[in-house]
Amino acid sequence: MRKRFTWFIGLLSVSVPARAAEPAAVRSFSIDDPPQGTFVDDWLEIYLGDEKAGYGNSTFTREGDEIISRMALTFRLARAGTEIKVGVTETGREALDGTPGSFESVTDMSSLVSTLSGTIHDGKVIVSRCIGSGATTIPAPPETFDYPRGALMSWGLYRRQHQLKPVEGLVEEVRAYAPSLRLDDAVTVRFKVGKRGLIEYRGNWVGATRVDQTFVGPAGEMTIVSWVDERFEPLIIEYPIPGIGSLKLVTTDKASATKEFAAPEFFVPTIIRVERPIDRKAARKIVYRLGVTGKGDDLPALPTTGLQKPCKHEGRTMELTVERQDHAAIRAACEAADAGNIDPDVKPYLAPSLQINSDDPAVIEMAKEAGGNEANKYVLADKLRRYVTDEIKEKGLDVGFASASEVCRQRRGDCSEHAVLLAALGRARGIPARVVVGLVYVPTFSGADDVFGFHMWTQFYLAGQWVDFDAAQRESDCNPTHIALAVMTNTDTSMADAAFRMVPVMGRLKIDVLSIE
Repeated sequence: MRKRFTWFIGLLSVSVPARAAEPAAVRSFSIDDPPQGTFVDDWLEIYLGDEKAGYGNSTFTREGDEIISRMALTFRLARAGTEIKVGVTETGREALDGTPGSFESVTDMSSLVSTLSGTIHDGKVIVSRCIGSGATTIPAPPETFDYPRGALMSWGLYRRQHQLKPVEGLVEEVRAYAPSLRLDDAVTVRFKVGKRGLIEYRGNWVGATRVDQTFVGPAGEMTIVSWVDERFEPLIIEYPIPGIGSLKLVTTDKASATKEFAAPEFFVPTIIRVERPIDRKAARKIVYRLGVTGKGDDLPALPTTGLQKPCKHEGRTMELTVERQDHAAIRAACEAADAGNIDPDVKPYLAPSLQINSDDPAVIEMAKEAGGNEANKYVLADKLRRYVTDEIKEKGLDVGFASASEVCRQRRGDCSEHAVLLAALGRARGIPARVVVGLVYVPTFSGADDVFGFHMWTQFYLAGQWVDFDAAQRESDCNPTHIALAVMTNTDTSMADAAFRMVPVMGRLKIDVLSIE
């Protein structure tokens, strides 16, 4: 969701080159000297499973000796029946030979806008970012990166693909610069050409060649399947979405693409049912067996935190013990602790980031108001948690992965908004903090009983350990139904980077409750 659907948007930018909708005789042009104006124009439909979720338009336009690429996406999704509208526009400017010049990505979700832009010159990328809209627009300080040598952007990739022939057995590797995926380096894209066959395309059977594309980026690898025509231009592209089926892109005409559609549900299919109820208030310690079903990767390693300890990891299964932390002892230790004695490995979690932007003056002021003059770091953390719980008054699912600056001003959202604001308030008050991505138990959700759903909360580093606080669920002493699947590292650019690590288990995870104390 938002630009925070990092991989989804980034993959589109490098896997859906524009293709002309007109007949071959009309669209013929020299790849080295295309005509002035818009010379390719593509419309596509986006399907989640079997339901239409949105549409897009991708174009190349020549202005003088510059090529402007533009991709505009509109899609709607439902989280437990609540509709979320997302609009994304990505623009790039390159020379005729594919030399990159500049880029901009604008994402609008629920009236919250994020903008990422950059210029490329003398081997450097100067990046500007801001989040918010109207009076609440928050710019981030410009950043400078080395531009990855030889990396291609949209027009350069289009040129390269037109030099290839979809011949069975061809293996090709290119380096793509996709800012929505990664700012500091290129993303490797491996093409593997398979067999040619018949596919059903817009109600007809047509000949097409299968191409597997593997993207290697900061959050891991993902392989998608494209069916391309003889010019190596895609007809259908499918992305695996565990638990839902696939995200499918189908090239079409404008009338079909923009035809009205209903928002498909993507959250409810990922909930996990368990066979026994859990008394969250009474439970002190729970032992689980986690496993993955169906095709796909083994169960990934889970983090060890103050709340949970994984053990007996055997490929597709593991046992996990989750036990409440001794908050009285942590509070006492914080009373006697040297406030300036912080583990060097933890110090990065004091620094602001684009998402946990604890240097925003409004966030700093809120942190002062929430914590007052409290010196004990544990008591301060508890005060911050209670403040966030009370101050986010509109608790709904129509916001996804907003920044601390946005939440500070809007004061609405779901678990991710509670988690990121609490982390930012902690950092503003000198407490190392990070966001956790995982699962939590609820007795009933969307008509189902005894389920675990995907969730986010906060950890503070207190008295030499990471301690869990859940502002969305009104808990400082977190109950042992919190299962951490990943933590947001200090190098993640957004919570989507951490959330992406859950993709391999979504829809495949099984949980058995072995014992409860």
